[in-house]
Amino acid sequence: MKFRIIMNKNNNYPIVCPECKEESNAIKCYTMPDFLLFIGIYAYFIRRTYICCPVCMRKHILRKCFTYNIITGNILWLLVVLPMGLILLSCCKSKGHSSRVLRLLENDEDS
Repeated sequence: MKFRIIMNKNNNYPIVCPECKEESNAIKCYTMPDFLLFIGIYAYFIRRTYICCPVCMRKHILRKCFTYNIITGNILWLLVVLPMGLILLSCCKSKGHSSRVLRLLENDEDS
């Protein structure tokens, strides 16, 4: 994935959010369950990685971790998805780009 980087004199690197197209100094990259189904002893999940600004990321976390996965994931939601969602929400408040975004930027600069 290519990022448009705008360097300024403070050595901050604002990046345009791929979703809302706003510049942000704190682009985040998190993987979370897109769909979770738990029936007795059978568990099925689809995970997806999102790269976006904190505002867009909070929307994804709230939508994916705190809506329909509550019903389809039942007990696994309580044990796995709820704690993961709370941790991701708290990580969204951290300043700067997430470490995965910085690694993507380093790899993009190398090539």
